[in-house]
This record gives sequence, C-alpha cells and structure tokens, in this order.
Amino acid sequence: KIKNNHIDKNRRRIYGSIRDVIPNPWQTSQSIYAKGQIVKVRAIENGKDSLVVETKSDHLIGEMPYSEISWLYSAQDLPQSMLPHINDILEAKIIDWKPEKRQLKLSLRQIKENPWSNIVEGGRIFGIVGDKANGGHLVNLDCGIVAIATENQLDSSVGESLEFKIVKFDKSNNTVFVSHTKLIHDEKMDKLVQCFFMS
Repeated sequence: KIKNNHIDKNRRRIYGSIRDVIPNPWQTSQSIYAKGQIVKVRAIENGKDSLVVETKSDHLIGEMPYSEISWLYSAQDLPQSMLPHINDILEAKIIDWKPEKRQLKLSLRQIKENPWSNIVEGGRIFGIVGDKANGGHLVNLDCGIVAIATENQLDSSVGESLEFKIVKFDKSNNTVFVSHTKLIHDEKMDKLVQCFFMS
C-alpha cells in the first residue's frame, strides 16, 4: 500500500509514501513503555558516547550511554571486553522515555545491584588476596570491586579468600581500603571487653 500524496499531471508522476500508511511506532508505543521498565533490545552500533540499540518488538532506536553499562567502570575506563557485541540481545532498563521527542535511553547496569552500596566503612566483606600493589595487596572483593589492603602480612595468602574490614572508602575516586589484620585485632579487643564486663 502507498498513500497518494501528490499527482503531477504534467510529468505524469504520482508521489506517494509507504511510511504514511504504517502506524508510527513512536506513537503506538507511548502506552507500552514507561520509565523504569525492563525491555529487550538489540545492539546495532557503537556510537561515540553510547551504544545504539533498537527495541526487539517494535524496532525503536534508542541509546545506552557507556556510563550505564557497568557500575565498576566509568565510560572512559570501560574495557573493550565489557562492551556488548553487535546483534547481542540485551535486557535493559528504560531510564528516559520521551516518545514525543523520539528519545529512548536505557541502562544495562541498573538491572543489577549496585556493588558500591555494599561498601560501608567499618563493615566486613570477603575477598581474594591478589598481587602486590601500592605497598600492600590488591583484594578482589566478592561484590566485584578491587580494594587495596595496605598490609604486608598477606604475602603468604595470595589466592586465598579472607574476610576483611573496610577501613576507608574514598568516594571521590571510588578507592576502597581493607584490612584483615584490623579485623582480627578488633575481634580480639571485642572479646577482651566482653570478658572484662562478664568477670
């Protein structure tokens, strides 16, 4: 079907439009999608600042900012290995939906728990002791964050899973400092205090 838009009798031409006979998906989708909804999309192109995607059901074109792919990396530091491949089918959360402006923005990371919400100074967390760095050791925390343990007593514990105390969380650059020694020391002090008051 073609909608007849104009007839040029002099040139014996008919100008028509296929698009005009097909419902506008941005209009028909106004009541289907909503901010906060989880939808399936297909990755179609790597843009400068975002991944270009299309909804799987009605092929609306949207964008997924690279800053919305991972909680652990900024857009500038995002490893190439974490970028979805072209034609990958992804589940993503709608974070901005303005169909009247043909604007659809999605997030991959927001369908997962934010690991930084588990980082609280004074809290306890498990992690695997890694290589030496910055005068201590890197620690791969269970939540996926890499912390720093500034203690040399862990030289013989590389590869082991230990419990640590979070001694400092620098939110300005998302740097976490942990200590296994501090955890053991505080546990001993707590027991001494309990014994003192119970005696």
